[in-house]
Amino acid sequence: MLYANYYDIVCITESLLHADIGMGPLDPESVYHVVRKDRTDTRTGVRGGGVCAFVNRNLSITEVNISDVYSALELVCFDFL
Repeated sequence: MLYANYYDIVCITESLLHADIGMGPLDPESVYHVVRKDRTDTRTGVRGGGVCAFVNRNLSITEVNISDVYSALELVCFDFL
């Protein structure tokens, strides 16, 4: 779906991503910068969570580091340069 129209930005909620899923399978053609925040709290037993953004590599971005105070939030931030 990502490669059907080569979107500039695609934002996804409930990504189901986790540390065992690398970046390669998400964008095998390396068309996008992938910025993601996986759900790390699995104690609840609830499946799901996480967010990610795919930003076309034609656009220059830099990922914004969020303070650890907000580490429980599923949030990604990036600036356009």
